[in-house]
Amino acid sequence: MHQVFLYKTSSGREIIAEFIDNLDEITRGRVRNSIRVLEKHGLELLKNQSVKKVARKPDIFELRTVGEKQIRIFFTLHKSDVFLLLHIIVKKSQKTLVKEIRLAQKRAKEFI
Repeated sequence: MHQVFLYKTSSGREIIAEFIDNLDEITRGRVRNSIRVLEKHGLELLKNQSVKKVARKPDIFELRTVGEKQIRIFFTLHKSDVFLLLHIIVKKSQKTLVKEIRLAQKRAKEFI
C-alpha cells in the first residue's frame, strides 16, 4: 500500500482537498475512489491508462478520473511509496495545458 499526501500551500491551505470538497457528490466520490486505487496499486495503473506520465524532471503523472466531468490529478512519486498530489483540474479540452503541468512541476520541486 502506498501513501498519498495532498499538496498544501506555504500558508497551510489545502487546495487539493478544497477542490475535491467543492465537486458534486458523484464526481467527488469518483475522485476519492481514484485516489484509493492509486494508494493500492500505485504506478501499476500505467498499464491500464488510468495514469499517464506527462513530464520529466521531476516526473509528473496524471491520474484520470472518468465520468461526466473529466478530472485530472497531477502527482509525483516521492521516495518509493509516497505519492504527492500536486494539482487538480477539470479537463475541458482534448489537450492538457502546459501551464497546468508546469505548476505541478513547480510544486513538486518544493519537496525535492
